[in-house]
Amino acid sequence: PDGVLLVLSTALPWRASRATHTLDTVPPALAGANAHVFEIAAPVDFSFALEAESLPVDAPHLLARQRETYLHQRLTSSGWLDDAADALTRVIHWNTIWEPLKERICTPVTRDWCRPEHGGFGDYVLFSWDTFFCAVMAQLEDPVLAVANIRAMLQDFTPDGFSPNFGCARGASVDRSQPPVGSYCVLKVYQTSALQSHNRNRALLEETFEPLLRWHRWWLPHRESNGSGLLTWGTNPLTGDDQHIWEHHNKQAAMFESGLDNSPLYDDVVFNPQTHTLELTDVGLSALYALDTWALSEIAGEVGRTQVAKDLRNELDAFVIRFNDQLWNEDAGIYQDRHWDGRFSPHLAPTHFYPLLVPGLVSDDRAVRIVNEHLLNPEEFWGAHVLPSIARCDPGYSDQVYWRGRIWAPMNFLVYEGLSRAGFWEEAHELAYRGLQTLLAEWHEEGHVHENYNGDTGDGDDVGNSDPMYTWGALLAYVALQDVAQPAVWHGWQFGNTNDRPAVLRNIRVAEGQLDVVCGGEGLQVLLDGQPLFASEQQVRLSQLDWRSDQLSFQVHTRAAQSCTLTVGFLPSDEPVRVHIALGEHTMTQPLRTNQHGAVVLSLRDGAQVSLRTGG
Repeated sequence: PDGVLLVLSTALPWRASRATHTLDTVPPALAGANAHVFEIAAPVDFSFALEAESLPVDAPHLLARQRETYLHQRLTSSGWLDDAADALTRVIHWNTIWEPLKERICTPVTRDWCRPEHGGFGDYVLFSWDTFFCAVMAQLEDPVLAVANIRAMLQDFTPDGFSPNFGCARGASVDRSQPPVGSYCVLKVYQTSALQSHNRNRALLEETFEPLLRWHRWWLPHRESNGSGLLTWGTNPLTGDDQHIWEHHNKQAAMFESGLDNSPLYDDVVFNPQTHTLELTDVGLSALYALDTWALSEIAGEVGRTQVAKDLRNELDAFVIRFNDQLWNEDAGIYQDRHWDGRFSPHLAPTHFYPLLVPGLVSDDRAVRIVNEHLLNPEEFWGAHVLPSIARCDPGYSDQVYWRGRIWAPMNFLVYEGLSRAGFWEEAHELAYRGLQTLLAEWHEEGHVHENYNGDTGDGDDVGNSDPMYTWGALLAYVALQDVAQPAVWHGWQFGNTNDRPAVLRNIRVAEGQLDVVCGGEGLQVLLDGQPLFASEQQVRLSQLDWRSDQLSFQVHTRAAQSCTLTVGFLPSDEPVRVHIALGEHTMTQPLRTNQHGAVVLSLRDGAQVSLRTGG
């Protein structure tokens, strides 16, 4: 039943106390080993009394015990992943703070920017897309922190309903927003929260849907690009008390909205003070807006907003037509930004791969051209260190200052997501592998997780404006981790890969328990609290996992189209199971019976779609 969790910890010596509260429904909380958990129908008035002997707190002992518990349960990795998990969790831990102004826990991009003397922000600063990305990463180990960061960013939404470029102790950038990745990140956190659909954190979707929808509806009225029905970056004029020391209503402020503060993409672009925008229809922004439309339609469906979901899908269909009609350059084989006078911009960045993120936006033949002619082209983006923030052949690349040629983890993350959604599995893996090598070089040598890295050498210390402990730098680690266990929002969880590189990822925290994945040369194992969910001695990748109370379905991918034997567990022991296998036009349905361990063994071919239904 719908309810709340009241968690009373007995780890500390409580003094006698009494309190009365009225509760409304809240998302479930995680309780530790020293907790009593009571489920209470909501809303309800209740009172409780706690009595215990007053004892001095043995802080060293308590901290030692908590440390031991954490070390046993923490996210870990090995094999080709090396200690990517350690890099990810440590930078998040280091930058997580208690923010007293709004009495909340949150994770700024870096502690260094929370000093009053840095940038005029005051005691904290939260950037929009940085904070949403942090929530995605934190969900792997600490679901409570993930939700806390989402809530922190929602708290900083402006009165006009958009997520600001930044919110800080001294105010917020009420003239401009940042890339609209919030809905996608919330959906990603939701997907990661559980293996079984009915166990996912639906309360998070219900809490965030309306503010995210309002932000979505802010974009076109304020950032439509010259009547095209597509989008450009901008900045609104400020007056009176809204004026502050930061840039606003000029070209630089509009570039700040893009998140790509000094990118060569905008070197030859004009700011129009009448429209409050750049005079450039932007591929990256328009693609992320389309992704936001799709993600919101999915969230609307999950929370029962059927008509809104339908309206958003219709909006996306129309947007896709406009996008393809106006921004595809057949001669270049890629989507390109377009000046208001009709010229395609010659500058290319990883933002031009963002269309791959959006279901139904890019045709298969166009996707192949984009990847083969541009992403994998060493004169543009490919190389030992990937991805440069502007094409290697661009005149601005050699500057290697901030967004002028350096490698930024959020670009790798978004491009990886697009590649995996579009089925470019091997290219996605190689992007993940190369990005991780760049991060690990300085992580091993200096313990750094940099804001950005040199596009040629992978060095993060070669410039003064690459912070060495920057939260979203860990997205290079996250991309690698999810190459082994990916909570894909389009087609369910995905496990393993079909290459020889061995990898181990342990203690992903999901609602059902602790999830471990072992894959590589010796096959695949997916374990839940140490018990096998899937096992194969062949190199396989499982995708499209849909696990419900009485049904489990997935797709199998093998190396070189080989066959494989797969053991599927977590089924009722010694019970009938109906197995349906589809491969192309061929289908087969047969009854099986699980063994005493609640498992069945299946012989499968590459590409097989498998569905197991219990109860006959």
